[in-house]
Amino acid sequence: IPPGMNKQVYLEYKLNEIMVESQGLDLITMGRGEGPECYCYPNLILKTFIDRLAENYAYMVMDNEAGMEHLSRRTTQNIDELLLISDHSVKGVRTVARIKELVSQLKLMVKKQLVIINFAPAELDPLVTKELSRLGIDSVITIPLDEEVYEYDLRQKPLLNHISSDCLRFSCRHNQYISSLGMK
Repeated sequence: IPPGMNKQVYLEYKLNEIMVESQGLDLITMGRGEGPECYCYPNLILKTFIDRLAENYAYMVMDNEAGMEHLSRRTTQNIDELLLISDHSVKGVRTVARIKELVSQLKLMVKKQLVIINFAPAELDPLVTKELSRLGIDSVITIPLDEEVYEYDLRQKPLLNHISSDCLRFSCRHNQYISSLGMK
């Protein structure tokens, strides 16, 4: 830590430094801590930083990458819309149900929750539909399987500047949720 800076100021400086800014989108990529140590202090700083950032953006998206650590560590408290995204699998749907349960147990303030099945075929598999019903998840949005998007994902290529897929564009334009946000 440089002289004249306390730990909190230094960490906030470093968090600002790792933000990647681009036209229409700013990004902070965060890893997850592992091990038995207490994360109380870093989580407090992260929560403060996120709260401060949220004041400057119309939308803030946090991608938990199939993990629940940001929710369970309470780095986010007031959530306008929680998008619970699953692949087209029973295991993915069960993970969504666990996240919904965690949100309830932690009494997080969530105005709206949406379940999205990504890479979905034209019709959901009966096993997935049965599991959704068993878990009490009755309303889902589907994003169809798209070969071009699948190939980009497989090769770990970013989609931001290369969306040429007619299927993806059609889905985005006609998806009721995305349309309600004013995205085109």
